[in-house]
Amino acid sequence: MKENTKRAFKKRIADSEKERREVRQYAQAGKWREAEKDPRRRVAFEARRQRRLVQQGMSQAESLQGETNDFQPVSFLNEGATARRAIGKVEVVTDVSSDLGTGFLISPDLFLTNQHVVQDTNHAKATTVIFDYEANEFGERRPISAFKLDPARFEFYSDEEKLDFALVALGQRIQGPAMPAELGYCPISDHPDRHQIGMNVNVIQHPGGILKTIAVRNNLLTHRDERRLLYETDTLKGSSGAPVFNDDWEIVALHHYGAPSEERDEQGQRLPREINEGIRISRIYRFLKDRLSGLPAEEQVLLRNALSLFDDERDRLPTVTRPELADNITKPETPMTTNKNGQEMTFVVPIEMTVRPPTGCYFPAGTGVTPQRTDGKGPLLSSAEGKKLDRNYANRNGFDIDFVSGVSIDLAEIVAPLQNRVMPLKQSQPNRERGELKYQNFSVIMDSDLRFAMITGTNIDGETYKTVDRKTGNIKASEGETWYIDRRIDRDAFLDQDFYSAWSHIFDRGHLTRRNDPTWGTKTQAKRANADTFHFTNCSPQQWRFNQTVEFWQGIERYVLENGVFEQVVDTNLTVLQGPLYTDENNEQVEVFADDVRIPTAFWKLVVWHGANGLRAVALIASHEELLDEFRESAGSQSDIDVSVSEFRVSIRHLSERTGLDFSGLEHMDTISDNGSPVIGESLTRPRRLSDWTDIRL
Repeated sequence: MKENTKRAFKKRIADSEKERREVRQYAQAGKWREAEKDPRRRVAFEARRQRRLVQQGMSQAESLQGETNDFQPVSFLNEGATARRAIGKVEVVTDVSSDLGTGFLISPDLFLTNQHVVQDTNHAKATTVIFDYEANEFGERRPISAFKLDPARFEFYSDEEKLDFALVALGQRIQGPAMPAELGYCPISDHPDRHQIGMNVNVIQHPGGILKTIAVRNNLLTHRDERRLLYETDTLKGSSGAPVFNDDWEIVALHHYGAPSEERDEQGQRLPREINEGIRISRIYRFLKDRLSGLPAEEQVLLRNALSLFDDERDRLPTVTRPELADNITKPETPMTTNKNGQEMTFVVPIEMTVRPPTGCYFPAGTGVTPQRTDGKGPLLSSAEGKKLDRNYANRNGFDIDFVSGVSIDLAEIVAPLQNRVMPLKQSQPNRERGELKYQNFSVIMDSDLRFAMITGTNIDGETYKTVDRKTGNIKASEGETWYIDRRIDRDAFLDQDFYSAWSHIFDRGHLTRRNDPTWGTKTQAKRANADTFHFTNCSPQQWRFNQTVEFWQGIERYVLENGVFEQVVDTNLTVLQGPLYTDENNEQVEVFADDVRIPTAFWKLVVWHGANGLRAVALIASHEELLDEFRESAGSQSDIDVSVSEFRVSIRHLSERTGLDFSGLEHMDTISDNGSPVIGESLTRPRRLSDWTDIRL
C-alpha cells in the first residue's frame, strides 16, 4: 500500500479518536443505538432491523438490549454460512511480485477486491481466485475450486487513494468441482439503512492467506465519513478485499486497511485494539452506476445485472407488511405508497424513509451450507495489505559451490545417490533435471517422493552475518506471515498452506534455510533473501515447541563464526547444508504420517568453513519426534515452559548413512576426527547428545 495512503489513514484515526471513544462508551453502557447521531439513518436502520427480527419470531426487548448487540437468532449462523461460499482467496502471482488478498462475487459474473491487491489488467491476468478454501465442521478440508479472472470480458478499477476497488469478470475454472452458479454472490446496494454507528460488523476473510475465517461479534463500527467506515475487528495481511457485513449479512464496506491502535484510555493504559477501514459499499455502487452508460454494450449488461441484484433478490422473498416501529416514533396518518408488488414501502415517521425486506448474500437453493471454523489464528500484524515478493528469479545467484575457499561443494554430487527422487523443474527452466531452485544466496532441491526439500545449501557472509543476526535473529515467523509458491516447479511438488493450516495444532511452518542466514549483500539483496526463505519449498513441518527451542541448531552458525573463524581469520565465509530426516540413529526407517504426508522426525545440519587450521565441518541432528503428541491448544499455561529438544553431534559419515546423500567429499574436514582417526570418547557412527556449546569441537 502506498505511503501517502497509510499516512492519510493514520490521520483519520487520530482525527476521529474522540468520536470513536464516545461510541465505545455508549456500547459499554448498553446504549449502542444512541451512538448514531444521524436521526434519519437511525430510524431507517431501526425500522429495517426490527422488522427483520419480528419475521424471525424475536422482539426488540429480546434482541437489542445489553452491553452490546450480541443476541442474535440462530439463523444468523446459517446465513453467514451461506454468505461465505461467495468469498474467495486471491493469489496474484506475476514475474515480479506475489500478492495475497480476499474478494467476493457480487454477481455470478463479477468479482470484487481491492485495487491495491489486483492493480491493473496485467495483475488481473495473473490472478487466481480460490473458493471453498476452508475446513468443514469436522476440521476436514473442503475440495477447493479455482478460477482465473477475465479482464478482457470486464474490468473496472479505482485507485487505492480513492475507492480502492478492482471489479473484474470471473474467468475460466482451472481446478475443482464448483461452477460459479453454485458459489452464490453477495449483491451490493446504496440503500441508507444498512448500517449505523455503534453496531457490530462481521468480516469473512483469508488473513495471511490461511483458511477462510471470520471476525464476528464485538466488532464495533465507530466512525463514518463520506467514503469510509472505521471499525474495530481482527484482520491480517491477506484480509484486503474482504466483505464487511452487518448482522443481516448485507455488505456495508469493502475492507481496505488495518493497523494496531496506539490509543490510551483516561488512565493512560494502552487500548489493545485493531482499527480497520473499509470503503463504503454505497460509494462504490454509486461510482459504478454513474459510469454505467459509458461502458461498451456487453460490459453494461454485466454491470447493470450486478447493480440490480440486491433489489431483484427481494422479489424472491414473501411480501412484507408494514413493521411496528419503536414506541418513540410517531406513526403519521400519511398514506403509505408501495411499488414492486408491495415490496417497497414509503411513509413519513415523521421523516421520509424506505423499508425493504432483508437481502443478504444469495445462495442457490438445494446446494446446502455448513458452518465453518471461526477461530482464526496468529497475532495481529500492522496492516491488511498483501505482501509482495520479487518474482524475477533470473536475478537470483543461488548456492555458490566455491563459496568456502579450498573446497567445492556441488549439490548435484551430494544428491546423486538419490537422483531418481530429485524433482525436476518445469520444462521452461534451464538445467531442469538438476532440480536446483536458486534463491538469493541459497538453493533448494526438492524430494519428489516426500514433497519436502531433500537438501538446501546456504552461503553466509561472515563479515556481515553477526550484524544481521543481531537485528533479525530473534524474529520468528508467525502464523500470520505470508509464504510463497514457486512457479518454477510443479504445484504438487511441495506442500502448501492447505497442509500447514490443517495441522497447525501440532506444526509450525519451519524454515530449513533460516530466514537470517542468507540476508547479506546489498540492502535490496538482503531483503530479497529474507523473503526468499518464505517459499514453501524451504518449509518443513516442525513441532511448535521444537521450532522455538532448538538451541544448538539455531545458533551453530554464529558459534562457528565467533569461535571457529573470527578468532583465527582466514576466510569469513560459511556454507550450511541442511534437510529433513526420516530414520533413527540405527538407520531404521521411522514412519510418522499426517494424513498421507510422511513427517520428518528429525533435521540435520552441516556447517563448513575454512579456519586457521584448514577446512573444517560440523554435523548436527535435532529431533522433534518425542514432542509430536503435544497439541498447541492443550499446552495452556505450560506454553512458556522451556523444553529440552534432543540435539546430537554426529559424524559426517553417520550423516551420509542416515540421509542417503553423499557427503564423502567432506569427511576429511570433520572436526569429530583428527586426520581420519576417531577422537577419543567420540564415535564416528553413533550420535552424541549435546549439553553445552563446548561439546561442539571446532
